[in-house]
Amino acid sequence: MSTLMFAKIAAERAAAEEAAREARRARQRAADARLTPQRLPPLRTGMLPLAAGDLPADDAPPPQPTPTAATSTSRNVGQYVEALAGLIPAEVLTLHALTLTVTTTILSPSSSVGKAAHAAIASATLPAGGSASETPASSAAITTISAPETLAAAFWGLIALSLLLYLVPRGYSAWKAADPPVAGWRWYREMRFLDWVSAAILPLSFVAWTMLQRTTAFDAAFPHVAEANRTVFGLFLAVVLLAVSGWVAFKPVTDDSHDTDIADDADANPPPGDGSDENAGDDTNGGNPAGG
Repeated sequence: MSTLMFAKIAAERAAAEEAAREARRARQRAADARLTPQRLPPLRTGMLPLAAGDLPADDAPPPQPTPTAATSTSRNVGQYVEALAGLIPAEVLTLHALTLTVTTTILSPSSSVGKAAHAAIASATLPAGGSASETPASSAAITTISAPETLAAAFWGLIALSLLLYLVPRGYSAWKAADPPVAGWRWYREMRFLDWVSAAILPLSFVAWTMLQRTTAFDAAFPHVAEANRTVFGLFLAVVLLAVSGWVAFKPVTDDSHDTDIADDADANPPPGDGSDENAGDDTNGGNPAGG
């Protein structure tokens, strides 16, 4: 009886140990499954990847347009436009945007005027026999300049404003720091070469910025300049301005006050040889009771 009991206990213990080992293996497999990255099923002919193939047709991402030479060129020119915008005062950019809102008109392609404008553009740009409806811009709105004289005057006014926004505070600070003081109308004599270079960068940057874009104040001031000419010249001007602005930014500023301090110290403390003869004469006269 005891032998049968011990055999039964041993069998139950072995079964419990086997169940425990099986549970540990199951937990280990579950942990490995969480750590193992999920892989997509192999692609077959006519089968999309799982990320897009399992989505409904309405939820599938739209196809990305193939980049063309025109889009890449526009993107590269846009980088120069953004760089030039950092050289222009914010007040000038804001006034230019506000001026465009009151001097331009947006024509809807569904209106009669918009259809006529699209037809005129198509006849000037499309080859013979082409239709305006065949172009992607046939459904786009058209922005026209409704007050070209006002916008042209604003173009020159913004150039003058960008120049004054630098010259007025810089000229005033140079005039106040003049030593000896100078008359107020002579403030320009206290300006340095780098000050005049920096003053010229602002209005020229505004001109290049308007040249590299469309429907800006430059279109009203120079309506007959060809698109290729303004773009190429604007790119060259942008490269020169960005290079000069970088040179001005890293140019060490010379301090004239250092030379003035050296001259003042020289006057206050003359060299020993300058007054040695005079002091020697005084000592000689002082030592001779009969002198003088």
